[in-house]
Amino acid sequence: MFEKATPLNVDENLSFELERVARSKHTHKDIALRCWIVVMAGLGISNYSISKTLHISRPTVLLWRMRFEVFGKDCILNPKNSAPGRPKAYQHSERKQIAAKAAEFINNGYSLREVAQKLLITKSTLHRIIKEKK
Repeated sequence: MFEKATPLNVDENLSFELERVARSKHTHKDIALRCWIVVMAGLGISNYSISKTLHISRPTVLLWRMRFEVFGKDCILNPKNSAPGRPKAYQHSERKQIAAKAAEFINNGYSLREVAQKLLITKSTLHRIIKEKK
């Protein structure tokens, strides 16, 4: 079936900390799930068993095992690591320029739709860029 995975190198203190975070009622469910994956993998439980126990896919277990091995506990506890969706179309410097040009146009009485047409981007993208600046 699948190769048996080697247990993750998780010491007792880290395992205890991750379990405490996972059990907290203030922890986001995605972070708690990652914590459980690492704790269970540290105990030597197979990826297949982890996926069945936590009701997730095996590739998800493999992903978070790999991320933990490469980046450590900080990537498990960081809420931004689960941000879904594709990457932003414009780099930070481009977004700053777009926001500055848009502000000029808006101060001169142009509507958001007109500004978007002038900058050759969609109105929703422009709105998102302006909103993130605030």
